[in-house]
Amino acid sequence: MDIISKDIFREKKFVAFAGLVVISFSIISFFFPNESHAAQNMARLYNENTGEHFYTSNDGERTNLITQGWKYEGLGWTAPDSGDAVYRLYNSVAGDHHYTLSLSEKNWLVSLGWSDEGISWYSSQSKEVPLYRVYNPNTQTATHHYTMNTSERDSLVKIGWHNEGIGWFGISSSDNLVKEKEDALKQLETMNLKEQTISFQQRIKNANSVVGINNILAAAQRVSDANDAIDTSK
Repeated sequence: MDIISKDIFREKKFVAFAGLVVISFSIISFFFPNESHAAQNMARLYNENTGEHFYTSNDGERTNLITQGWKYEGLGWTAPDSGDAVYRLYNSVAGDHHYTLSLSEKNWLVSLGWSDEGISWYSSQSKEVPLYRVYNPNTQTATHHYTMNTSERDSLVKIGWHNEGIGWFGISSSDNLVKEKEDALKQLETMNLKEQTISFQQRIKNANSVVGINNILAAAQRVSDANDAIDTSK
């Protein structure tokens, strides 16, 4: 094969590979529309002195509280990066936080002296994973608790907490895989062909359960194999 023919062949291969990238983004959009493009892992912390639970997606805030003696209890739930706003308020007198999906409840508490700390996270509009809200009428601090665990909710209700229904909605933790795939696919656009395939293979290990992604990986591998064959035939 002469030099000009090789260049034309390589150009056709690159166009074909670029087409795979476009198709792969289409697959992602088809299977995972709307709010599933990213997610926030909400850390749950506990203050043994006040009985308050605190929730945050901010790693710096979580680390700071742990250094102050709060107990890290792991993942509380996974929140979408968009949806219905969940507001965070703070009572400086009681030293207590409150979280609510209700704008009217937020405004009422602000009128009573609570500080409005803005939007803390979002509630899933597809209402995938409910976060239950319970109320303790026998304390002045840590009066509310939120959990996606029905057993925890029921245990608190049995000892006197009031079941206040659903506070907001999270999403399935598996949706975090979508962000892994999207990051991998974006790298395909910005790196050279050989590096693209390697990077894609590494990142795809974190998202290989997503529908259709294995076919994309196989196609990318075939392109890489074709490259290697051409290189060795020179």
